[in-house]
Amino acid sequence: MGSKLNSASSKSWQTLNQSYKRAAEIALKLIGRPATVTEIVELIRQDETLTKIIGGRTPHKTIQARIATDIRRYGSGSKFYRYAPATFGLRELAEQGSYDRGYRKIYIGRDRRREIDPTPVLCLKKEDLKLHLHNKLLPSEIVPMRYWRGLNKHFVRNTRTNKRDFLEIKLFIVLRHKDLVICYSPTEFDQKNTGVSNYMSIGINGSIHEIDVDLFDKTGIGFDNANIREIKNFFYFIPAEIDRSVEDVSYIGVVSDQISPERSQQIGIVSQVCVNEEFMLSNTILGISNLHWCSLRYIPNSFGDLDSWSQYTFRMLHERLLSEHI
Repeated sequence: MGSKLNSASSKSWQTLNQSYKRAAEIALKLIGRPATVTEIVELIRQDETLTKIIGGRTPHKTIQARIATDIRRYGSGSKFYRYAPATFGLRELAEQGSYDRGYRKIYIGRDRRREIDPTPVLCLKKEDLKLHLHNKLLPSEIVPMRYWRGLNKHFVRNTRTNKRDFLEIKLFIVLRHKDLVICYSPTEFDQKNTGVSNYMSIGINGSIHEIDVDLFDKTGIGFDNANIREIKNFFYFIPAEIDRSVEDVSYIGVVSDQISPERSQQIGIVSQVCVNEEFMLSNTILGISNLHWCSLRYIPNSFGDLDSWSQYTFRMLHERLLSEHI
């Protein structure tokens, strides 16, 4: 009896979930441009039939959650895309050219799941770390992968971490194709609302979870899997399977910057992920507003615009690039 009720409840929730998204889809078609969730709800409330679908005190939050989940789950297969924070458009109308060109950009913001994710993060006690990591990148030749296997590591929840005692370990992943790397620029929204500095990054941040028990094992399989997982999570909006284009995942060192207010309590395990093609970050219709490929040869012109970890990482990558061509 209980299983039947659970099944019925699940079907009811799925139907309601689809109803919310269907109502939002109809509203966006009527509006004819990307709209905020507040605008979507206001239009829905003008129709008696659609109004019955949405309930509760904060329907705009429910619709935002439904659409965001749909985008995260289906990526480019979703009917919706995020144009700006809490602002969504219909992919079909954009691809048909029904939207003005200015409305065809995809917004890639901070991964909010990371900020509310209760999963413990990997930390080290500062007293256990014997490296002098003050504002530099130590290459893998100096700090080999086996070094990390011997340290006493702790998975600590963000809410309980005493920053004076621990350093959080992050993955800092550079995607490279020949002399090209993917650069990430924080959006204006990020800068205003999340305290992120206006510096370009040549690497993406990745988290280390409890499931990464074999991250530093001798085979390297755990390290590869963690990097590919984090890449796929970050580039969820790209239709092609990124892991198919990955040629090599390599550990290139550890980076730290005790001066940076954003990263002073973190250290980065830096990896270079080489891909066999320069996959498209945008197309002629839907584009990415803050991601682009950039040649390592030309980044020196804007070296001062890089964030701290990227400066140290770039210096090493550029030296390797020069040695490869000598």
